[in-house]
Amino acid sequence: MATEYLDEKLPAPVTARPEPPKRTVASRILGVVRFFVIFYAAFFISDAVFPETGDQATAAVRKGCHGMRHKAHGMYKGFGDDDHHHRGGKHHGPDTSKWIPVSAETHFELSPEDAKGLTIKGAHVFGGIVFETSKLSDKVVLDLDVKTNVEQNGEEVTINYIDGKIEIDTPMTGDLKTHASAKIQIPSNLLGTFGLPAFDVEAPRHMVDLSNLPESLEIGELTIRLAMGFVKAGKVHTNTTQITVAKGAIRGDLKLGRESTSIDVSSGNVTVNVDGISAGETGTLNIKLAKGDLKGSFPVFKSTTLDIAKGDLDATLYVKKAVLGEDEDVEISTKVASGDARVTIKSIDDGAASINAAHTTISGSQELTYPASFEGTIEARGLVGDIKLAGEGLVVERAWFGSVGKKGDAEKNMVKVKTAKGDIDVLVGKE
Repeated sequence: MATEYLDEKLPAPVTARPEPPKRTVASRILGVVRFFVIFYAAFFISDAVFPETGDQATAAVRKGCHGMRHKAHGMYKGFGDDDHHHRGGKHHGPDTSKWIPVSAETHFELSPEDAKGLTIKGAHVFGGIVFETSKLSDKVVLDLDVKTNVEQNGEEVTINYIDGKIEIDTPMTGDLKTHASAKIQIPSNLLGTFGLPAFDVEAPRHMVDLSNLPESLEIGELTIRLAMGFVKAGKVHTNTTQITVAKGAIRGDLKLGRESTSIDVSSGNVTVNVDGISAGETGTLNIKLAKGDLKGSFPVFKSTTLDIAKGDLDATLYVKKAVLGEDEDVEISTKVASGDARVTIKSIDDGAASINAAHTTISGSQELTYPASFEGTIEARGLVGDIKLAGEGLVVERAWFGSVGKKGDAEKNMVKVKTAKGDIDVLVGKE
């Protein structure tokens, strides 16, 4: 299942459609019955499917980015609409070489305790934000590049330092366009380690590049919020990571936050590989997409949730040994409302806690693979579609609306697979 980015697809050609065949009365009745079977199937699996799918990402961006999400498409029309594609790693946009620099302070040096974030506001502003490290200073250094397409008539663009944050304010109305970019250098000692308590980036139409930050660097709380744009992830260590994009894409490698990592995208694709955890053995991972494809590899410590309203899922999971409560299980949840899911549990660490997994689709097929070392019970149930449940040492019995397979200690792990419309193919071990 190759990932194609929605914003990079060519429009489908307009072709003449053949006249549909006439339907008989019997076929019409069958169609109505099929509709209601599928419709009520949603309630059949509603306990496991999407109480908040898509809404959380949308609401999060409404609260942040200064209400920009609902305006993001129209406000930038005709001015580099594809600058968030970043094909080949480049940030496409208008030529700003002849734009006029803003007359304001653009160089800031702050202690790590005082550097809390960068906020950019405005209706016609765009640019890039790049994170780097520096051994030349013990300060967080922010260098801004802010310029406009025409001479300002007044104080249209302002740059201020307020409560630990640099704020760039640009007009919400009018024809003035602003290019606002930043290079943020975080100090590191000779061993490459340093602590930054927290940093928050909020911008309307930007590229954010974290890929140059070393794994040894630590940021306590890292938050990225974009109305439209692209995030190039990095393996910086964190306690918590929160990335929210209303329209755009997220790609790259990152570390699971010591406590949690959350990714929310309203429209766009996510292709990430989460390589281990920053520290500890109790982190949680939560990725939600309203519209878009999700592809990558992910660890499972305390819990991992992959949730898509409309799009395809292609995920490889590694169940790690986690520190949990006495009666606490490792939680795995994959949910796709409309789209296909392919999930491979590549490995289960020795000594890992019991697994409680739920794999669910409403309209879409599921292809699941668990390792040969798996022991436990797998329930596969669906209303419309074929169900295949097989594997090494797996004893399979027919059940209501599906099949149940058991291997080894049937109480050790529990996996539930549900779909309303679509095929289910579950394999334990090699084919």
